[in-house]
Amino acid sequence: MNADQRLRLNAELKRLARGDRSASQAVFELAWPTVKGFCRRWLAGSADADDAAQQALLKLFAQAPEFDPSRDALSWLLEIATWECRSLQKRKVRHATTPLEAAKLTPDDSAGPEAQAEANQLREAVNAVAAQLSEGDREELNRVLQDQLAGDAAGRKRRQRALERFARMWRSLHADE
Repeated sequence: MNADQRLRLNAELKRLARGDRSASQAVFELAWPTVKGFCRRWLAGSADADDAAQQALLKLFAQAPEFDPSRDALSWLLEIATWECRSLQKRKVRHATTPLEAAKLTPDDSAGPEAQAEANQLREAVNAVAAQLSEGDREELNRVLQDQLAGDAAGRKRRQRALERFARMWRSLHADE
């Protein structure tokens, strides 16, 4: 979004916040491409990105009367989109049905309760990221963990891409920890 579009978004959202419904079309036309692109980057191109973007815009229109005109409209919009992306990720984690079965994240029996708790947190975090991957990527990661690696070039490339996607998602979720 360029500077002119940003100024126009601010003006149109202020109009919408005051109750001028004729501004809704302009707000949508300005906001949709930005929110959709943001959600696609946040969710690593997942098919859920469009759902998150739609939910963000629905919330934007529902909360428009609460918009503070002294704030930047784009920042407010991206806050809503961020919230939607995180909520979607959390829902996926809660409903994940295929965790990495072979994850070797269990400390030995002599480890104390803190080590057990850390291992459980790490396992949950790994499974949360893995749940966002495609079925093929999860299968490839399971092969890596079980040391059942394909020796052909195609298998190595699949493994490399699956690990890269996993690492990219991991960094996007846990880079600040």
